[in-house]
Amino acid sequence: AGPTPMPGSWVQTMPDFLRRLPQLPDMTVHRYPLRNCYVPPSSDQYPTVAHLLSDYSTTGLAASLRRWIAIAHAQHRRLRVDELNSVACRGKAGVSDSFAAALWVTDALFSLIHAGVDGINMHTLPRSAYQLFQFSHHGGHWHARVEPVYYGLQLFAAATPPGSRMVGLRGLRRAPAFSAWATQTPNGTLRVVLINKSQRLTRNVTLRLPPGAVTSATLERLRAPSVHAGGQVSLGGRSYGTATYTGQLPPARLQTVARRGHSYPVSVPRGSAAFVTFAR
Repeated sequence: AGPTPMPGSWVQTMPDFLRRLPQLPDMTVHRYPLRNCYVPPSSDQYPTVAHLLSDYSTTGLAASLRRWIAIAHAQHRRLRVDELNSVACRGKAGVSDSFAAALWVTDALFSLIHAGVDGINMHTLPRSAYQLFQFSHHGGHWHARVEPVYYGLQLFAAATPPGSRMVGLRGLRRAPAFSAWATQTPNGTLRVVLINKSQRLTRNVTLRLPPGAVTSATLERLRAPSVHAGGQVSLGGRSYGTATYTGQLPPARLQTVARRGHSYPVSVPRGSAAFVTFAR
């Protein structure tokens, strides 16, 4: 049996639908912050790099799911975004395939998890502007091109290993074009991701930790020549280059973060992200 017909949107009918089908463990939704069809240039959803790097596309995206999260959790179900990417309608060239998408996806994933989303699937489609990678076969060998957005996914995965949980950061708050996220593992390792989406300004941040909480602090950077770049992306000094035959990155080139008392100053250049790992 389906939901009882009611006026309005699926928001109104979904609670009844879930009650009638208790065997369904998950409620799923699709989300794209921007659209490549049916929106005028004046819309916040119009696909530009500036719009993709705006809060509308990250915290705004997460806020749009609060009602759905509440409905799912009230019915003891998981809320999963089973299709996520930057721009609906096959993406937008120059936006979805730019380095801006790498910064966006890391921030968006943290924003969604922080809002209460229980799982996320990234959508990829061959020969679309928002594809994560593309494969080709030449001379009896396969090789792949890894798109900028994939580096952002790898940064998020590195910052959220199994068993980790999101934690707050003392003295750091979200600001325009800047985000700060942190996770901690059961063994006490703290990982901090600082995302500077500004195209003009460097952000200088001081991370403060309790006395005796850290034995070492290392830094990796996610960067490219500009937020508009379609290549030359690196994470921790590593890159897939223009093509990869292995799909593996070499070991990261870690930088040591110098301590000043119980503080750790970190500079985050414009259009880049910093990933700091504090070991106990």
